[in-house]
Amino acid sequence: MKKVLFAIILFFINAEFSIGQKHIQADTSIVTVRSFDNVALRELKNDKDFQYDRLSQPPESLWEKFWNWVWWKIEEIMRTKSGRITVWTILIAFGIAAIIFFVTKVMGMSGGGLFARAGKSSLLIVFHLKMQLKKQLKTEIFAWQPGFYIFNH
Repeated sequence: MKKVLFAIILFFINAEFSIGQKHIQADTSIVTVRSFDNVALRELKNDKDFQYDRLSQPPESLWEKFWNWVWWKIEEIMRTKSGRITVWTILIAFGIAAIIFFVTKVMGMSGGGLFARAGKSSLLIVFHLKMQLKKQLKTEIFAWQPGFYIFNH
């Protein structure tokens, strides 16, 4: 059964190719034989731009040299345990600074933000004053009155 199926497939493949064939004419055009100029070939052989068997790196720019030097220094620092601890500490400090920056921008603070001096609106100053007021109200230095606000005094 497999042989019959194989014979039928071969028959159709052969029929397909025999239908598509056309008569091919021989090429009768005149061919002129040419040769290369030996002097030009020697010049090109000695030219570095045409020597593909050797890989040549383009010269580094100052910018690339600078960044290679920076990464070399970072690798040199990261080789020691104290260097890794220092880099980790710096990264944590940058992370904390980024969080503080983000919080101040989200809260819409301007100027000194969290660390503003008296006279400027600051989250820490307002919190401190409210805590002081709370202590004074507990010790009954101030008597609570309707409409009492910390900045009225």
